[in-house]
Amino acid sequence: MSEFSNNLPRLLDIKNDFVFKQVFGVEKNKNVLISFLNAVLRGKPKVLDVELTNTESAKLVKNGIGIRLDVKAKIAENTFADIEIQCRNTNDIPERAIQYLARMLNENSAKSGKQQDYTYPKVIGIWILAQNVTDRKSAVSEASMVFHKNDRDDYQIMSDKARVFFIELNKFKPTKPDRKNMLDLWLSFLKNPENAELQHVDENVDQAFETLEFVSSDKKMRDYYITREETKRDIDSAFINSIRVAKMEGLVEGRAEGRAEGRAEGRAEGRAEGRAEGRAEGRAEGRAEGRAEGKKEAALNMKADGVPVSVIAKYLGLTKQEIEKLLDN
Repeated sequence: MSEFSNNLPRLLDIKNDFVFKQVFGVEKNKNVLISFLNAVLRGKPKVLDVELTNTESAKLVKNGIGIRLDVKAKIAENTFADIEIQCRNTNDIPERAIQYLARMLNENSAKSGKQQDYTYPKVIGIWILAQNVTDRKSAVSEASMVFHKNDRDDYQIMSDKARVFFIELNKFKPTKPDRKNMLDLWLSFLKNPENAELQHVDENVDQAFETLEFVSSDKKMRDYYITREETKRDIDSAFINSIRVAKMEGLVEGRAEGRAEGRAEGRAEGRAEGRAEGRAEGRAEGRAEGRAEGKKEAALNMKADGVPVSVIAKYLGLTKQEIEKLLDN
């Protein structure tokens, strides 16, 4: 038993994607998901029922990271939602949010009529973030495609077909949750499920808490959680160390190349400018090469452990095609 598992709290972290799915992404708790969605969406649309969808097997696997754990659902007529849990800022969250919306649009678009016209769905992404990603002050921000203001027109929504919500939990700091505000209750639950102010206020929140207690006390679930978290931690550590080493090597090589190029230019002024430019270019190239090598090493390690390419791509913030190309080189 590792030190990590010995120090595990009574309740598993609801912000862990596996745990979140057990509470919000299972058939018996559809009412819990409906309540959460209505709190976030505020009637646009009003969710009366959900049809949960999963694209990959829910079979537990040995390495702990072989499952697609996003919560996806049809929430209204021709309207689909994808809820993502992200514990750390990977510096590409907005770009991934756009990519996921585009994927949902493509997956759920349908040809209709003799002219083969397309019927486009409405797609909504909800990203629950444990670290800050935007510079906005509000804990909940909604984004959609807009026409920008110009000399003749004001801002205007271009289309309501694609929307994304960023929920940055670090920015949610109420002294106590507003019992009449369901969004406050759900954000308080996600930050601290054991908050006494949440008890017996809403039956859906109570059900979510009881499910979390059950999952946390189930040995199979707990063991799987430990395996998954330890694997993720090892991958993150190996990836960060690889990038740190490669980055330092790149900086050393960059400085050496910069000095050599600077001296070759001849005159005193040319040497000074050459060194400055060489160092700058060397640092940039060194960082780029370091990041690439670090990701390649992490990808190779994960592939050797039997991690699917789609999961590797998600952890490293790359597309499936980029991962395959990286592994082939």
